[in-house]
Amino acid sequence: MTTTLPPQANAFLQTSHQELGQLFIKIKKIQALNKRFQLYLDNTLAPHCEIAHIVDTTLILIAANAAVATQIRYQSAELINKCKKDPLFRHITHIACKVSPFSKHITLRKNGSPATKMSPLSAETSRIVQSIAASIQDPKIREVLLRIAGNT
Repeated sequence: MTTTLPPQANAFLQTSHQELGQLFIKIKKIQALNKRFQLYLDNTLAPHCEIAHIVDTTLILIAANAAVATQIRYQSAELINKCKKDPLFRHITHIACKVSPFSKHITLRKNGSPATKMSPLSAETSRIVQSIAASIQDPKIREVLLRIAGNT
């Protein structure tokens, strides 16, 4: 089954819109820069950090969580030195790192390993979480608690 776009969206995409074209060019440029910058990051941090923007001489990065952002901040001087040797990043003199709560990246545990499936609960803990869920008015929160309780 194919989906057809509404006439307005289809017309918009078929005509040349300068702003949209510029946006796609910027996206491709950032993707290329990000691919290159990943080479300078530690293997443990690279999957959890990406370039968001470059403003003048500042490289703005997005980190998956605060732990990754902190590591990037500690390594920023070293990263700037590495950037100085690359023609694409030669102008970078400062790195800013922001945490994105909506990052597509896997979050890390405190020990730096990727977070995986939740450990099973004991039968007693599961009963406690079920009783708490039964007392919750909000159906979404109740549903989440019941899913957690079912992880035995």
